[in-house]
Amino acid sequence: MKHALIIGGTGMLSDCCVQLAKQGYQLSIVARNEEKMDRIKKKIDPVSKMTKLLVDYTEEDKLQTAIRKAIQIHGPVSLVVSWIHSTAPKAAQVLIDEVALSEKPFRFFHILGSSSDPIAYKESLSLPSQGHYRTVLLGFVKEKGGSRWLTHSEISNGVAEAIEQDEPFCTVGEVEPWEERPGF
Repeated sequence: MKHALIIGGTGMLSDCCVQLAKQGYQLSIVARNEEKMDRIKKKIDPVSKMTKLLVDYTEEDKLQTAIRKAIQIHGPVSLVVSWIHSTAPKAAQVLIDEVALSEKPFRFFHILGSSSDPIAYKESLSLPSQGHYRTVLLGFVKEKGGSRWLTHSEISNGVAEAIEQDEPFCTVGEVEPWEERPGF
């Protein structure tokens, strides 16, 4: 069984979660909000394809425990999709360390905002040999003489495409020129 661990799956990555479930993945979704978790659960068919991990990823010990529980139930994680805010600087390493314990190959898709430094993020992590790190950088859309941020649907579809392409680096939308981003 293919097992995917998703952080951010109840928000802008919800459509991506639905696509992964359709591809046969067992989903373990980390979220803090039970109401949002219940909304995504209604989209997953069959509902048994999804395990709720109600935990705040800023609390590393609780995150570690939740991941271990998911792995005990569904086996090793082969795919991690991680949208973690900068308020939890240790969370990505906790994910990597827990998933790596199985010693099975896995892909780690790290979703980053356009103002992030993807090289610095990658260099800050200790990656095991069986872990394949992938960066998905989120940008903006130029249109009608201006620009706007990506919609949740555009983000989900872009991340799903990045997973399918499995390249080390992928950009969803535009990130340059920086001066053309929304609100500049």
